[in-house]
Amino acid sequence: ARQLKKDGARIKKGSGLLLIEGHGKDILKMERPILDILSRMSGIAALTDSLIKKIKNKVPIASTRKIEWRYLDKKAVYIGGGLTHRLALWESILVKDTHLDAIKKEGVKDPVGISLERAWKKRKKGIFIEIEVTNKKMAVRAAEKFKELQEKADKTPCFIMLDNVKPKEIKGIINELKRKNLYHNILLEASGGINPSNIIEYAKSNVDVLSLGCLTHSVKALDIKQKILK
Repeated sequence: ARQLKKDGARIKKGSGLLLIEGHGKDILKMERPILDILSRMSGIAALTDSLIKKIKNKVPIASTRKIEWRYLDKKAVYIGGGLTHRLALWESILVKDTHLDAIKKEGVKDPVGISLERAWKKRKKGIFIEIEVTNKKMAVRAAEKFKELQEKADKTPCFIMLDNVKPKEIKGIINELKRKNLYHNILLEASGGINPSNIIEYAKSNVDVLSLGCLTHSVKALDIKQKILK
């Protein structure tokens, strides 16, 4: 096989992407899986690239969904200019709403603070620690705890994911974090419901990264076909 276009290259209708030589029977056996993979990955890369251009590269975008196409999808996003976020649970620590709910059932009055204390003890096992919050009160508490933990030990990267929080609310959260001197020790990620129609609003909210499930869970595959030359 010979690659006719490099990853990330611009293509036009009728462009050749890959030249495969061999027995016709063997080539036909591989036709469908090759086309499925190329079509899907090209669609993801194209969508990622178009969204980055739409927001004029004001803020990085990342993919979050980790389905059966995990690493191929992540590579496609990367080729399109996006970030891969976490590759899997083993790469970083993420405290989700379900974890906080479980801690609340223990009778804990400060689930955000306690969950981060527990996660901090395992920080060496991941690249960063992130917690999912849904409102200003939770975001401020998370930032307070992250600052406290960082002052006691190292500077492990700390993310706060603002889940399903609207752009206007995000700006209010950022203003509050700045007012309390909590803004510079954390990174903010906006996630949940971000799509091509509202991404510009989110890009203007001043978060550090936007994560989009739509990059991979509902992507339109490119129309790629195989043609027999001889």
